[in-house]
Amino acid sequence: MIWLIEFVPIRLLITCFSLLLRPKQTWHYIKYYGRHFNQTNSGWALSFFAANLHTQLAGPRFYFGERFDVMRVGAKDQPTAEHIQHLLKLLNQMRWLFIATSALLLVIINFAGLML
Repeated sequence: MIWLIEFVPIRLLITCFSLLLRPKQTWHYIKYYGRHFNQTNSGWALSFFAANLHTQLAGPRFYFGERFDVMRVGAKDQPTAEHIQHLLKLLNQMRWLFIATSALLLVIINFAGLML
């Protein structure tokens, strides 16, 4: 059930952002990595960020001392401190785009309500 609730919002969000930020690379990564990631919705988000940061995300990790093998997303180098700064700028851009879109929808809905 939770997969269904996540499916539409995450994919819609990634689709909207990818149209504005490196669409060709993002869709290549989604086709190549995102669809085959163990959690598909996470794979889409990781593909978007890996394409826009020009880096490799995910990969093997450790939980409570036990190693879990997870596929890597992206063909570039491992992330560095500069990638984190770029990520923060990207998240800020996404935040402002979300706020602007929400405000526009609110204006449209209110305007449509006045017309009725």
